[in-house]
Amino acid sequence: MIRDFIDKKPVVMNWADSLLAVSREMLKRNRNHSIIVDDSGRAWGVVSIRDIAKAIFVEGEEGIEILESGRLGKILESPIKYYASSPIISLNIESSLDDVIDLLVNKNIGFVPVIENNEIMGAIDERNLLKAIPEHIDLSPCEVPAPEPQSVDFDEEILAAVGLMLSTGVKQLLVMKGEEIYGMTSLLKILYYVLSEHSVDLLLKGSRKPVEEMVAYVSENPWQIDCTYSLKEAASLIYFERLGAVLVRINGSVKIISDRDLLKVLLFNY
Repeated sequence: MIRDFIDKKPVVMNWADSLLAVSREMLKRNRNHSIIVDDSGRAWGVVSIRDIAKAIFVEGEEGIEILESGRLGKILESPIKYYASSPIISLNIESSLDDVIDLLVNKNIGFVPVIENNEIMGAIDERNLLKAIPEHIDLSPCEVPAPEPQSVDFDEEILAAVGLMLSTGVKQLLVMKGEEIYGMTSLLKILYYVLSEHSVDLLLKGSRKPVEEMVAYVSENPWQIDCTYSLKEAASLIYFERLGAVLVRINGSVKIISDRDLLKVLLFNY
């Protein structure tokens, strides 16, 4: 059963709420997704942080750009239903853990609402499932398959980091200063800054300062672990890590392990 892994208080917003209002509620609660309901309160769709980013950042002649102030203002005030995925993919309260893991991995989604008789019971995302990592998996963090980490220089613009994440599909980036790791950033952390009241006020006045800041401004030091940690310990750190990932050091090299990577481990080991 999936009862033990349900987020019983997911972000739930009306389809007429603005993109900005939904974004800020998600960011305030450190959530990557929101359930979108219609006027009857029935679950209608889902919107993700990536959907939000793709709505306000566009591909320009010289790479990724944020919308100019006039268009940005209209987009931020537009109803969220124009940016959400619908129809909704959901599970019911009696679904098994195997069902949800299989659904998230094979549909390549990170979030699924749990609905019973048209009532929203909660939701499950990749982070919730970290609690399902069993003690007995004989696998160290160093052995978890993970994509090659993507990185940006600490003095590159925030726009460069957003462009790299949207083009590669990754949720976290290493921030480098020369050959040294300066920190890590995430799409959630960047949008928390870009969509803050102060930043939006500047952007709507035509200033590009919020997106031209150095990536260092929106980076922080991640948890760093090595091969001596158990997979359960790694999962616990990722669960409480605001960046949604940890840095694993392996014989002079590094990799990023996220909740998504551990979800794939669960698919074959639960």
